[in-house]
Amino acid sequence: MGPIILIAVLLHALSSCWQLWKLPKGMMRRQRTEISLLVRTAVSIKEFEILPIIVLALLFYSFVSSAAFWLTIESFRATWVEIIGLVFIVLSIPLKVLAYAALGRNWSAKPTIYEDHTLITEGPYAWVRHPVYTSNMIMILGVFMGTSSVTLLILGICYLATDIVRANEEEKKLTFKFDGAYVQYAENVGKYVPFAVTLTFAGIVVLCNILGIVGHILSDLMGIVQAIDSILG
Repeated sequence: MGPIILIAVLLHALSSCWQLWKLPKGMMRRQRTEISLLVRTAVSIKEFEILPIIVLALLFYSFVSSAAFWLTIESFRATWVEIIGLVFIVLSIPLKVLAYAALGRNWSAKPTIYEDHTLITEGPYAWVRHPVYTSNMIMILGVFMGTSSVTLLILGICYLATDIVRANEEEKKLTFKFDGAYVQYAENVGKYVPFAVTLTFAGIVVLCNILGIVGHILSDLMGIVQAIDSILG
């Protein structure tokens, strides 16, 4: 499974390369705001350090998947889990491509607001405010499920950390550019996960807690009943 996951991750990474063809045209447009040092650093670390390390780690994993270095969770390792992980990685690719296609001329290698920037709320942006980063999250989750490696998960979290830094910067710039329009958009659309999914997940967590509490109470009541029976018997 290691080589297949490696190929899928490479396809995910390469899925945005076609946008580089538009970069010269975008660089000629006037930028409205400057990019902070923190974000420039995060983007550089992500592109030139973390991503190459992840690819090299997956390449090494393909040949030495049993090494203790990977901190594999054996109890989590199963063929069906690996298959679902691979499906997640594959599904992350079209999501990323659709997000870039929706951005069009707004796309930039670094978080940039142009003078003629437009607010995109269609396509994947109707579901979440940062579908590109959502696709990265799905990919990282898929890699973890496909490998059961805590080491690769930690590398993935580092990768996502740079996305979060960039997303926060983009939100500030978009709020500055579009003011109330972006605030209203943010109130109706989830940041990385659709609100409907977030609410559903929250509902499941609450329901599980309620069921756990009810089960605990019933267990205590059964214990009391058994104690009474033993006394009366």
